[in-house]
Amino acid sequence: MHRSRSEDVPAPAGGRLIIRMNSDSGWVRGVAALTEQVGLALGLDAARAEGAAAATCEACLNAIEHGSAGCGAAPDVVVRFEPAEESLTVAVEDGGPLFEPPASPPRLEQQLDGSAPIRGWGFALMRGLSDRVEVAPGHAATGGKAVRLVFLRPRRAAESKGRSQS
Repeated sequence: MHRSRSEDVPAPAGGRLIIRMNSDSGWVRGVAALTEQVGLALGLDAARAEGAAAATCEACLNAIEHGSAGCGAAPDVVVRFEPAEESLTVAVEDGGPLFEPPASPPRLEQQLDGSAPIRGWGFALMRGLSDRVEVAPGHAATGGKAVRLVFLRPRRAAESKGRSQS
């Protein structure tokens, strides 16, 4: 059920929401829907809330696919929603090792001519849909790594864009 108006969803009073799911992609749709609803509740417009949901979905799918690299097991994925006055941060954590995300998207020409695999667009997607993407150590309780997606709330996003255009 998609809501189109933020007034329909009460805004969180503070604190965090933490979801722990097993490495089953069936849970990702629910996490994406929840991300959209939290975004709407925090004042993101419908397009930004849908973008937050898509970026979170990509981060969750990456965690499920790559989070067990070197671990030998499929770890749980933890999603932390961290609302703040100026932003919503969604941290997607898994047990995998830290890594340096690609600095730029893959070269489409190389993918089309077969000299590069047809993969690797996830971070470009997440960067395009969020205001900031970070890869950091995971929470002390879970270890591993966290992909942190930051979505500025409307007033802060407008101020940030105004400063960057000056």
